[in-house]
This record gives sequence, C-alpha cells and structure tokens, in this order.
Amino acid sequence: MDLHDVVQRAELHAEVARRFGESGTGSGRPKLEARLAGAWSLTETAMRTYSTRQPELLVRAAVNAYRHYSASVSSRLTGFLFHIFRELSPREQWNDVITLPSQTEWAARMLECVRAGLGDEEFGRLMEGVSEIRAELTEEAQPAGVS
Repeated sequence: MDLHDVVQRAELHAEVARRFGESGTGSGRPKLEARLAGAWSLTETAMRTYSTRQPELLVRAAVNAYRHYSASVSSRLTGFLFHIFRELSPREQWNDVITLPSQTEWAARMLECVRAGLGDEEFGRLMEGVSEIRAELTEEAQPAGVS
C-alpha cells in the first residue's frame, strides 16, 4: 500500500462517515453508529480481500447482485450469494457450476454477512452509496483534461 492508497482510503472513510454517519458527536465530525461501523469494516475487509488494486469491481458486483436479488420474490428465493457469485464469475460459467477463486468467494460471503446484518434495504443503500463515493473519488483523482 503506497501513500496514494492511504490517502484514498482516508477519503473513502471520511465520505462514508459523512453520508451515513451521525453528526451528534463531540468532535464535530460525523461518526457511524456501531452496527453500521461494523458493517462498513467488514465491507472494507471484503474489498481488500477481493482486490487491493480494484476493490470497486466487488462493490459494482454487489450493487448489480443486490438489484437482481431484490427484483422479485423468485429472485430472493435463490439468495443473495447466488447473485453475487454470478456477478463475480465469468459469463461462460453461468450454465455450469460456478467456481470462484477462494479470495473472491470469501469476499462475497463477507458481503452476504453484511447484507444479513444490515437487512436488505440498508445494505442496498450502503452498496449504492459506496459505489457512488468510489466513482466520485476516482473522477476527482483524474488529472484535468483526462477522461
């Protein structure tokens, strides 16, 4: 992890706290309530486990999986893990047994724990928010004139 990664991670933490935290703390900075702080910590661990260089791919997969999962009652019956495994697997495996590298499967299972702990709606809100934050931070990091 280089200095750029540390700064980016600090910016991500600050923005997650700002968007999802409560500002009633004595320090003046927003702070996540305990349950959401635990969920965020596990989400961040899942992102680092999946990929230290491209954690946004896991976040995007989680957002897409959640959208498929919450689309209908029948989609919920297959479970969130089915949808996230499917998002993370190569498309040619979709009709076969899905096999994922162990670190990818572990990251997906951590996100399932986050979803189960927060509940469906709050999980969806967190994943959408983190995805937006990561996109904004990436956009801000682009040098002027580069797209």
